[in-house]
Parts: sequence; structure tokens; C-alpha cells
Amino acid sequence: PKCACSTIGQIMYYSDHGEFYDGDIHDATGGIHKWSIESSQDKLTAAVAGNQAYTFTCVRNPYTRILSAFFDKICGIQRNGQRYRGKLVPLLVQKYGIEVEGDFDQIASFRRFLLFARDTVKFRKPMDPDIHWSGMAGHAST
Repeated sequence: PKCACSTIGQIMYYSDHGEFYDGDIHDATGGIHKWSIESSQDKLTAAVAGNQAYTFTCVRNPYTRILSAFFDKICGIQRNGQRYRGKLVPLLVQKYGIEVEGDFDQIASFRRFLLFARDTVKFRKPMDPDIHWSGMAGHAST
């Protein structure tokens, strides 16, 4: 969750193949095992159940993590050409006054996004916290 997933994936791919994956590592369908590849699921399950898998985590600076979440997930367009989580950005525009189009006040919108992120974490409203800005302790414990 906003903590070097692509970088770590590329490093792991490189360690197996001696070269980086040519493209977005999230799009890789071969030469790598990940849960989204159905043929990998049994191998991954067996490795975890047999204590043959390493477990590690990376923790990112909280400020740069939430700033990145704002610009990537809220202001940006995702790889599929859509806004992140469909109707989330219109909800933020309506309920929090966040602007993401054209020449907008990035500082004011980021501050409003921080209020939204706080509300999701503290009150679980208007939605549960998203993995990209929720606390790392919960992720590391699973």
C-alpha cells in the first residue's frame, strides 16, 4: 500500500531473471508468482503453509505516503483510464470540496483530503479507510 510495491516486484523479478520486467510489474503474467495468477495460487499456498516463504514489510514515511496517495489515487488517472474507486473523487468533490481538475489549489485540496482520510480512519465514514492511507500496523500484522 503505497510502499514500493512496484520497486520490490521489479527487484524480485530481477533476482530470478537477471533483468527487470519490461513494463509495469503489476501486468506481468509469467515469470513471477502472484495471487492474481490462478496457476500460482496452489504454489503460493503450499509455500506459506510449509513455512517456505519469507515474510517482510516496508514502511514508508507517513507524510510522503499520504501525499503520494493523494496525487496518485485522488488526482491521477489509473492505469485502466478511470478514476480510483469509481465514484470516490466525485464524493470528495461534493462532501469535502476537493478539487482535482485544471489549475487547482493543490495545498487546499490536500488539506481537505487529509480531513477525509482522518474521517475514514477515525470514524470509518464516509467509508472504511483505504489500504493506501490506513495505518501500516494493521497491514504488518496480517
